[in-house]
Amino acid sequence: MSPRLGSLLLGLLLGLATICDAGAADCAPAELHWQCVGQISLSIDSRTLSLALDAQGNSLAEIAQPGETTKRHLQLVRDGRSLDAGLSAAEQARPSPFFFFDQVFAAPLMALHQAFPAGPATVPVDRRRQAIQLPQLGGANGQLTSWREAGRIHFMLQLDRMPLQQGWWDSTRVAPLASLADQPGWLPSRGPEPLTQPSRP
Repeated sequence: MSPRLGSLLLGLLLGLATICDAGAADCAPAELHWQCVGQISLSIDSRTLSLALDAQGNSLAEIAQPGETTKRHLQLVRDGRSLDAGLSAAEQARPSPFFFFDQVFAAPLMALHQAFPAGPATVPVDRRRQAIQLPQLGGANGQLTSWREAGRIHFMLQLDRMPLQQGWWDSTRVAPLASLADQPGWLPSRGPEPLTQPSRP
């Protein structure tokens, strides 16, 4: 599933509307709604995962790890294309690593929504640490530290028996992404394999 389509599942997890399309009435102003993501970045261990959307609703997802080629996924709304770049030959033969990608952001977004239900505009400049319990994740307990800096909401989330998750959230949409598809190196995303083989007559 692409980041755009996967946002339907993320919206259900959050108990909120899905990640908003540009111009949607419930994303005005975007600073009041956690689901109105323009850009979000999350670091877990040595990996950094990011998702960016433009005003047309196109999205670019990236997985970066030191010493490795950055993996990229481009989802275009107008023609429905879903493209990957930076994958090894072995990864190209498997389903795209970006299917259900936006679910990796579910825990910090749920934590931020719980800590600041009135939206990103209420996050203070000074760091604030709060206890968090996420019933959507089996009642996971933890600590959320969040603050506002240079127009972005920064966070550190430590949940029980899980690695530290840290990153930032921004409502600002990026420059148009469609022209990226004209650059070399993109291949059509490979979908997931069927769970079972069709039976023969």
